[in-house]
Amino acid sequence: MDTPSRPEPLYGKEGDVDKLSSATQLISLEVGASDASQSKPIITPIYHSSTYYTKKCKDFVSQVKEGYIYQRMVTPNFEELSMIISKIEHGVGTVDFPSGMGAIFNTLMCFLHPGDHIVVSAPVYSGTSFALRNLMPQFNIEVSYVDASRDVELYRSATKPNTKMYFAESICNPMMWYVDIEKLAVIGREQNVLTVVDGTFSTPINQTPLDYGIDMVMHSCTKYMGGHSDLLAGCTTVNNIDHYRKLKAWQTFTGVSQSAHNSVSLLRSLRTLHVRMKTHNENAMEVAKFLEKHPKVKKVYYLGLPSHPQHELASRTMKGFGGMMSFEMHSERESIIFAESTRIFKLAVSLGGAESLIEHVTSMTHCKKFTTDEETKHIPDSLIRLSVGIEGVKDQMADLEQAFKQVETTLQNES
Repeated sequence: MDTPSRPEPLYGKEGDVDKLSSATQLISLEVGASDASQSKPIITPIYHSSTYYTKKCKDFVSQVKEGYIYQRMVTPNFEELSMIISKIEHGVGTVDFPSGMGAIFNTLMCFLHPGDHIVVSAPVYSGTSFALRNLMPQFNIEVSYVDASRDVELYRSATKPNTKMYFAESICNPMMWYVDIEKLAVIGREQNVLTVVDGTFSTPINQTPLDYGIDMVMHSCTKYMGGHSDLLAGCTTVNNIDHYRKLKAWQTFTGVSQSAHNSVSLLRSLRTLHVRMKTHNENAMEVAKFLEKHPKVKKVYYLGLPSHPQHELASRTMKGFGGMMSFEMHSERESIIFAESTRIFKLAVSLGGAESLIEHVTSMTHCKKFTTDEETKHIPDSLIRLSVGIEGVKDQMADLEQAFKQVETTLQNES
């Protein structure tokens, strides 16, 4: 199936561009409709137009391949967004979607067919879990799960003659376990199985899975890449041009294109991704150390802590450990009181914004309404998940401390 838009993403001039750091690429790379004027806008304008005209009928075919004809196919905004994400991911092409789930579901459906089998790390994001459990069977696609806290060789053990894809979250939601993506890529090549990684929690600033042999990496750009809790977006970046062409054609003809406005909003956010992730990384490390020493905390799950059993493994491929962590308290009641008592940490789902968020996992994203007992058997009832934002870290820790005190006060009043 051929895509009517240009078959390969526009990267601009190679060479000097490739020598730039990710931080500079995020800010300086540009693409847009040609303009005869000497001056150009610093920021690419929003191209709202749904269609583009041509002056000659005979030019239409070449315009399909090299220019712009219709917003669902390609626009300067889509093109710039795809180019920048491809650069920082070190991929050959990126396809953008209206949401993270749009990226996940459409990537799976594009490369899986009736009768195929997929192996997935568990636990996994509840939206992904729902799609795998309820939607894949409608297309006669079989799903198996492997424990993300154990050796990645479990993927090999779960492989069947009809296995076509290995799917993993590089940092598993919500337990913060790490999947050895280097080894997963090797197993995928040996078994002739596509490897797909959801890198939402790590971002391309902290980890670039394609560099370690993974075939495709996807993100919910709503999270860190968007970074301001004001847009929905998703993307999939690939390391094979044929995979890019196939996925781009799928996106074009199923109509799951990103809006021009959200594309530009995401481009704005990407300009500060490296700065924001530095603060997320630093704040989360301090908060994790604070929690690890606190008497009301039973256990902390954060890959940046040397106490995490997969810390050394994750350090091989990660430059930073992100802003996501979870921890257990001593009872479910304590954790619920705690989650409802913070002030800076807002009680909400989602993650990756400038603001800090908190949730009681088994009451919210991984409650029984969205998951099964089998999928949540490793998730303690007392688990709290934090998305550590970029506020002052001392203020963050002070907020957590007052919430711990509120737990004690509430329990005393209840007794």
